[in-house]
Amino acid sequence: MERIPRRPAQMKDQQLENIASLDDVPQDSEVAHTTAQILLPMGRFHREDDPELKRRLLNVIEREGIDVVAQMWQNSPEETLPGALWRGFLLREWIRRFPHEADERYAAARADYEASGAEYGASGGELDSSGAGKGLDDAKGIDAPEDQHRTLNIPDPDSVQAQWDAVLRGNFDGDFAQVLCDSARLTSFLAHSDPSWVRDEAHPLATPVTVRDHAMERTSREFRTAGEKFREGTLE
Repeated sequence: MERIPRRPAQMKDQQLENIASLDDVPQDSEVAHTTAQILLPMGRFHREDDPELKRRLLNVIEREGIDVVAQMWQNSPEETLPGALWRGFLLREWIRRFPHEADERYAAARADYEASGAEYGASGGELDSSGAGKGLDDAKGIDAPEDQHRTLNIPDPDSVQAQWDAVLRGNFDGDFAQVLCDSARLTSFLAHSDPSWVRDEAHPLATPVTVRDHAMERTSREFRTAGEKFREGTLE
């Protein structure tokens, strides 16, 4: 039987207004789920549509920035919608604010790939309609057959950032599972040369997600799992 995500919490007017200043806003699961589902309605599983609430939340984002809303998601488990959005926000911010760092990591991974003679991402890593992850059977996604031509089919940092820009603006109308899949493919590729993400705890994007051991590699797995759950209708 298909699971139906719970009804989003009713967010009070004052609660929404206080998000901008982070005053008196509970860092709890209900608020995290409510803001996440306003930005990304769950299709046929979305049980409530409140245009006025969405309009007010988007006004907060336009006026104050997505950062203040994203803070509501930071304690959410990785297998939830707000947890996936938090990881997407961190990846997007890292690429946006530290483009040279992202580009250098991408170039290093490409150089390692070319030196290894491996076939990476030949299948494109797409999720099929059943939610199965093709080309994402392991965290590295590496296959090195001797007799196959080497291919590289990995999204670059700019393209992944553009996808998350649309999602976090609240006007995304594409395939969110593909956004998660592309994010998994990129982070897995970067982890091939360096499984860490942020090493310095003084870094502006140092969070429990980014500074943990093998952070880039583990985040890739979490994106992949979230994409599969979204296809199944169980990402909530």
